[in-house]
Amino acid sequence: LFDIFIEEGGADLMLELDLYWIDHAGVNPEKTLARSKGRVPVIHIKDKEMAGNDPVMAPIGEGNLDWDGLIPACEAAGVDWYCVE
Repeated sequence: LFDIFIEEGGADLMLELDLYWIDHAGVNPEKTLARSKGRVPVIHIKDKEMAGNDPVMAPIGEGNLDWDGLIPACEAAGVDWYCVE
């Protein structure tokens, strides 16, 4: 569904991406941010770790998301606001 929003939504359709769920879906969040450049003024963030086969939320920086890659990708995409859960 996000592919349709990104590819066909037009420049005026703004997106609020949730990097946790993008990663959990097996999609690369950095690439999704790059494809959405200029249309993601706000993102939703939390960190993720696995408890067996189940994802669980973790404090940012204590999970397994690649924040060293995500923060620069957010900046390059033009993110202004980071909503932390």
